Order: sequence, then C-alpha cells, then structure tokens
Amino acid sequence: WLLLLHLGGLFLFTRGFLLSRLVLNNKSQCSETPFWNSTDNQYETTEELRLDSCWYPTQFKKVVIIIIDALRFDFAASHSSNTNSDFDHSHYLNKLPIFHELIKSQPHNSLLFQYIADAPTTTLQRLKALTTGTLPTFIDAGSNFAGSSINEDNLIDQLSKQGKKIAFMGDDTWVSLFPDQLETNMTHAFPSFNVWDLHTVDEGILNLLVPTIKKERYREGSSFSGTDWDVLIAHFLGVDHCGHRYGPDHPAMSDKLNQMNKMIQNVVNSVDEDTIVLVMGDHGMDPKGDHGGDSDNEVESALFVYSKKQLTIDEVDDNDLYGQKSFTTDFGKWRRIPQIDFVPTLSLLLGLPIPFNSLGSVIPELFLLNSKDENYHSSIEQKLLNLLNVISLNTRQVYQYIIEYSRQQPSSELSEEAHHSLGDLFEQAENQYNILKKSSRVSLDDLENLIVKYISFLRITLSICRRIWAQFDLPLMISGISILLASCVIMLFHLFADNQMSVLYALIGGIVGAAFAISSLTRFLLEPFLSDSNFSTLDFIILSASIGSVFSYLIWFIKKHFYSFAPFHLYNHYFSFDSFLAILFLVLHTLIFASNSYTVFEDRISVGLLQTFGIYMFIKAFSTKYKRSRMKLLIFTFISLVAIRIAAYSTICREEQMPYCVMTFYASSANSLSSPVVLLFLVAFSLLIPFIIRKIIFTKDFDRIAPIWIIWIDWALRAGLILSAIYWIMDNRITSPSEDTLYSSNLITDQGFKWAKNFLVRMAFGIVIFGNIIWWKNPLCIDNPRESSNDVEVSENIYGPSYFIFLTIVYLLLVITQKPMGGLMLSVALYQIMSLLKIFDIKRDASQEKDTSFLETIIFSLCGTLFFFSTGHQATISSIQWSVGFIGIDEANFTITPILITLNTLSSQILFTCAIPLLAFWNRSSNYSLTRTIIYYNLYNSIITTSTAIWAAWFRRHLMVWKIFAPRFMLGGINLLCIDFVIFFIVV
Repeated sequence: WLLLLHLGGLFLFTRGFLLSRLVLNNKSQCSETPFWNSTDNQYETTEELRLDSCWYPTQFKKVVIIIIDALRFDFAASHSSNTNSDFDHSHYLNKLPIFHELIKSQPHNSLLFQYIADAPTTTLQRLKALTTGTLPTFIDAGSNFAGSSINEDNLIDQLSKQGKKIAFMGDDTWVSLFPDQLETNMTHAFPSFNVWDLHTVDEGILNLLVPTIKKERYREGSSFSGTDWDVLIAHFLGVDHCGHRYGPDHPAMSDKLNQMNKMIQNVVNSVDEDTIVLVMGDHGMDPKGDHGGDSDNEVESALFVYSKKQLTIDEVDDNDLYGQKSFTTDFGKWRRIPQIDFVPTLSLLLGLPIPFNSLGSVIPELFLLNSKDENYHSSIEQKLLNLLNVISLNTRQVYQYIIEYSRQQPSSELSEEAHHSLGDLFEQAENQYNILKKSSRVSLDDLENLIVKYISFLRITLSICRRIWAQFDLPLMISGISILLASCVIMLFHLFADNQMSVLYALIGGIVGAAFAISSLTRFLLEPFLSDSNFSTLDFIILSASIGSVFSYLIWFIKKHFYSFAPFHLYNHYFSFDSFLAILFLVLHTLIFASNSYTVFEDRISVGLLQTFGIYMFIKAFSTKYKRSRMKLLIFTFISLVAIRIAAYSTICREEQMPYCVMTFYASSANSLSSPVVLLFLVAFSLLIPFIIRKIIFTKDFDRIAPIWIIWIDWALRAGLILSAIYWIMDNRITSPSEDTLYSSNLITDQGFKWAKNFLVRMAFGIVIFGNIIWWKNPLCIDNPRESSNDVEVSENIYGPSYFIFLTIVYLLLVITQKPMGGLMLSVALYQIMSLLKIFDIKRDASQEKDTSFLETIIFSLCGTLFFFSTGHQATISSIQWSVGFIGIDEANFTITPILITLNTLSSQILFTCAIPLLAFWNRSSNYSLTRTIIYYNLYNSIITTSTAIWAAWFRRHLMVWKIFAPRFMLGGINLLCIDFVIFFIVV
C-alpha cells in the first residue's frame, strides 16, 4: 500500500514539476513566409514568392554534415603555447590541424565556432535540438536510451518534403528519430551503445563516406552505387566511446582524433563548389570522458563550416555585428553560438523554410553574400542589407512561434512576455525596418544598429524561454506532495497503533476513490480549483484512489483507537535522549535541502551526523555497567568511526564543490581508471571479508552452522569476490594510460582475452545465483546462545545468522557491479553493518530495551546516503557510471545493461535496506518487531524525499533548480521507490 502511495505521489509531483514543453504541431510551409502586419498588430503569412524559391534563395545544392560525437571545442581549436599543462593534455591538443590549416589558407571559405549545447548533454537530446531548433526539458534526459520518432516540425522533415534525398551512415539513433525520412537504400546505421567498441562504427562510415560523396561503387553489389544524394549525414562515435572508456588523456584519443583529421581532409578534397561541409560535435566531455551535465567542458563543442565557394567576408567590424564574444584563456577569441542556430542557418542556405518551433538565430557570417543576386563584389551596405533581410525573416519566424505558443497556452509566463517586453522590442525593430526599406539612402550605421536590434530580440527570446520553459503545474505538484505527506502520517499512526493496520479498509477506500474518478465525480468536485491545471483522467484516478484509501484508514484508526490513546505509551517509548537525537538528525537532514550549498555538500553533512552518533556512543560506553560490554562498545564504536572516515575519503566532485573537493574515487580527475593501490586493497578485502564475517558475526558458534554455509563463507563468497577483483584488474590493465604500446597490441582486440574476462565475471554472477538457490532451499536456523556476563539475560539468536548469509549474497552481487573503489567501499559498508549490529546489541543489553529504536534505523539510512557518495556517485546525471552496463557482455543489452547500471547506482541503498531486518533479527527471541523496524526506516526516507519535493517546488524559479534541486528530488524519489521495492521483496 505504501509503495502504491509513493508511486502515486511521486508520479503526480513529477507530472507537475518536470512537465515537457508544449509541442506545437504547426508546420512551416515553403509557400507561406512569416509576415507581420503592423497595422492590424497580428501575425499573417504571405504567398508573394517566386515559384522557384522558398523563404530565401538556395545557396547550396548539397550539404555534408559530419557529427563527431563528443567533439569538445579544445579538441578542434589550435593551441600554440608550450606549457607543462599542454604536455599533460598532448593526447588531444592539436590533433585536428586541418581546421587551423584551412582557416589560415582559405579564411573566406572556412569558419570555426564555439558551439554551445544546452543541458542535458546527452546525444538524443542534442540530435533533437540539431534538427528542431528547440530547447530540451529536464525530463527529456531520461529518454536518451529509448528515442522515439520526432513528430514536431524539423529540418529532416523539411528536407524530405522538398524532395531532397538524405543519405545517412553512423549512430542508429537517427533511424529511430527519423524512421521514414532517410533514404532506405542510402542508410547504414550502426549500434551506438557499445562504448567499449571504438572502431566498428567509425570504420564502417569511413568505408562508405568518400565513395558516397564521389558517387563511386564503394562495395561490390552496392544497392545505391552511383545514386545521387542531396544531404549526407555521417555520425562518428569513436571519440565519444574513447572518452567513456579511456578518458581524453589517453593514446587512444590521439589515434582517434588523427583518424578524424584524415577523414575531414578527404571530405574537403572530395566535395564540389555547390556543397557546404559542416563538421560539428553534439556535445563535449568532462575530464573523465563522460557527459550529460552542464559543465563548460560538457556543453562546449565545435562547429566548423567549409565550402570551396566563398562563405563570408572580413570587412565588417564584428564587435557591432556579432554581439557577445567568448574569451578563453587557452584559445584566444572565438565566436560562441548556441547549437540550435544550426537549424535556421542550414534551412535558409538550402532554400528551406525554418522549422516552426525553432528558436535559433541564423549565423550572420554566412548571409553577407547572396549567390542568387551575384553580389560577391557589391558594396558593404548591400551585403549588410542582405543580412538584414535574412535576420528579419528569422525574427518573424521566431515571433510567429511565440505568438502561437501564447495562443495555445495563454496562461503561461511566456504569453505575458510575448505581449509585453518581447512584443514591444519586436514592434520597434519592425517599424525601423519598414522605415529603412522606404528610405532612398541607407547608412552603414543604420543597418548595423537594426541588425543588432534583431539579434538582441532573438537572444532575449531564447534567454526568456530558457528561464521559463517548464510550465509548472502547481495543483499537480501540491497533489503529489499531499499524498507523500499522507503516507508519512499513516506510518506515524501505524506506530502509535502498536503495529496494527487494516489494509482492507485502505483497499476498499482506494477502490471507491478510483470509481469516483472513473465516473468523473472527482473531476466535477475539483474542477473549480483546477482551472489552469493539466489533470488527466489517470491523474484523477491516482489522486482519488489515494485520498480514498487514506481517509478509509483514518476512519478505521479513529474508530479503533479514539478512546485508547494511553496504550500508545508515548511518554515511555518515544521520549528519550535517543529519540531527541533521532529527531535532531531528521530535522537537520530535512532542512539541508532548503539551501543549494548544503544540498551540494550533503556527503559531508552525512559524515558529520554519523560522527556525532559515534561520539555519542563513545561517551555512552563509559556509563555501561559491565566492563566487558563497555570495552566491546568502545572497540566497535571506534571501528565504526574509522569506517566512516574511510568512506568519506572516497568521493567524486561535482562542479559546485570545487575548489573545496579533491576527487579520490579514480586514479586521477582526467580518466575513469582505478589506482593500483585500490586494486591491491580490493584483492586483500576479497580474501579478508569472509574471515572478518566469521570472526565478528559467528564467533564461537561457527562450527554449528550447516556445512553448506561453511563452504559458502569460506570458499564461494571468497571465490566470487576474487573473480570480480580479477575482472577489474584485467579491465584496468587494458585501459591504463601508462601503457602507451598496449593500445596497438593484439591484446585488446584478441577475442580470447575478452571472452576470458567476461567468463570470469559471469562465473561470479553464477556464484550469486547458486547462493540464492541454496539459501532459499536451506534456511539457516541455529540455536546460538549469545555471550553474556554478570547474569545478563540470555536469549536466542535464531534468525540473525541465517539472514546475514542472505545479506552476503546481496553484497557479492552488488560488489560485482561496482568499479574497484566502489567495491572496496561496499566491503567497508558491510564491515560497518557488522559493527553497528554489535553496537546496537550491546546498547540494548545495557538499557534493557527490546524494540528497535528510531535512531538505529536513521543511522542505517544515513550510512546508505554516505556510501552512495563513497561509491562514486553524486546527485548529477554525469556521475552515473554508464560503463558498468557492459560488465560481462560485449554489447549493450536493453535488459541487462539497465539492471547493471541500477545495481551500481543504488547499491548502498539496496545493501542497507536489505540489512534493516537484522535490527529486528539479531540476537532476538521470536518476540521481535520487524514491522516496526521497517516502518521506522521507511518513514525516515519518506520524510527526506518529501522534503526534497517541497523544497524543489519552493525553489522552482531558482537559478539552480535544474542543476541542484531537481536532480536531488529525482534521486530521493528513486531511492524511496528502491527502498519500497526491496522491502516488498524481503517481506514477500
């Protein structure tokens, strides 16, 4: 029931908070040029065009679009200084000299830009931007692995409508986005998600690219040998895969960029004067080679434009014309342009209408010349007038979109902007344009000022859309938060009711509520309050069913306990210093999400809270009556504090933590490799963990365990850990940047080596499966008298050892999915669990407590949070360790890969959630309260997730909402659902 409530609450809040933008179905038509009627103050279209032209005369008959995935800007820019830093980055600096050579030798035919992508910097979202000219929404990042066809107006559709033949080769994402537009006999798609494979896609394209440009027979029996094409798209993946696998500072990156340099040279030599060549990256990569976030390295890619026909001039003072500049300390002065500017620019150059939803601006340098008007030798005023006409057309197209968007969503903030500040700015520019057209003499200053005004309108519009794109649905958000809060209240009532709960009442109430929604009664009752909301029928069903189940439970609770408040024993059970500390930790953890800086440093705050508990237990140990218990408590508290410090040492740094953070999870910040010392410790822990389990958990009663579990602990568990360690040593060996000659050796490409590496880790997974089967068939129940002294009451540890065996099976599974440092940290986490079990056991003996306390579950939850960070994760997309999706497999599998990535990311939460029943089982008689323990744990995590939702909603217009608050809410929601599913699995 709680799982369903959490699913419903998170679904409704997410629907309101992470809404996708409204996609307009309008399509731009070649015969209808945007036209603003200033007299009637409305938008119209005009068909007063020549039959042989579209919005703008065609400048090029053909285009070659080369996308080098993850082509970071500094890979493309020439770098002349010679410093130690340059030597450190020698594997990617100046490896594409073709750009610099062409700019120097043919300055009027070559242009290089800093090409700025919008976050999220994932390939699918970048391809959508490159074809539609639109901005992504945050929730779109989740569809990076499941791209569906693009239905809104886009560049590829416009090309297809105009009868252009599109040849494609490379990343198969294009085929899923445009299944009907690409020429079937000129399409060669390659699988895109095997990041270990650097060569298959690139070599496949290289075999096709130049022969296709030259229309030669590129292979025997070719189905389109000699077939003409109008647009040729080639999407290379080798640089991106090299970054994911090795990082940019690796000999493999040098080889891959040299290969790309040669490819570009061949393409440039092969095209004719009617063809324009555009070489670009879809995004960049961070120092480790990953991407997805919004750091400078991730959003800055490169765009290179070349044609054998003159593209531009150098007679204009670009300080006035081009607007804001980018000055970088490494590469001098370069023009920065948004990535979406590609769409209107290429559309007009090819004689196409600009896609209706595009927010991009034309690149001014490419429209100073108009080949149809033969003005290559015309005056500078005529060139600027041509540019002015183009930018005016572009501005009208964008304003048309803004007006239509406002019409279809009149309550949006964009609608208010369109009718006020944007409308005034557009009207001023249009009035000046109309006056200028009627003038007999036009000055250079007038032209430049008006061009700048139009460009300012386009950039301001883009800035406003970036700021207010997501239209938050407050009723949906409030509904989701209300359901999450209700789930917390229900858990509190359940604790007060001495673990009694009537699920039947909740079920009946949920069914009645759903029936109300289906019959539209809920909509009728709530509609006056939801006039501006986007509630769907499903939303009403979820809300109504949730409300019905909650009210039914409350009716049952009041009916049963209204006259029996005293049995709650609040004064006895809930008010103690432990309870005070628990509430303090809860309040502090809840309030950190009210600050972006505290949220960013949540890892350090978790360490602080856990150390506070450790110091409290250290002090409390001295008040323990019996000396032996006191010494044990001191020893295990000290061990726990050491484990916390070790976990705090392992970290990766998010951008906002710099310069106060040093990355230790990997060997260096420039790659995703592990230190040899970490690998050595991984092997050592693989050998020691079974011994530690035997000494701490089972002590003198180890010989009384069933023989099969002696084999598991001493041999099977150790073998699985060693096999996992060997796998990561082999993987780290072939990716080591110090082995410059290894990359070109036969070792990497040898299929036998790959098979052996995968076989070893599959054997480790097999041991996990074997352990699960044996555990289910042979549950361990032993009579294990606990150690006691001085007549301390003796009870039986019947269930604890059996369940701990199951926990070791889960631990082995999770370790296999972790990178070396992550596996090492999970071993520390298991050691921490053993230490905490001993601490809580001794504390209960000393205080004569029987039930699990709220504080104990909070400590387990905080440990789950701490070890989430120590296993190399942060609340950011770029920290996801995508490469673990290929453990034991050669290519991406859409079932196995997501499972591996999920286990890797949520490993700490899974491990500590699976360990929660031990708080009820360990050294207890049969009179334990497992339900209370689980409710405590779930309550804490529910409150934390609800807090992230509340503060994300509160700061929905905050500058850092999509960078800090939204990702933390998403992490909280995923963690809560993970905990619910794991608990459901344990209970069932």
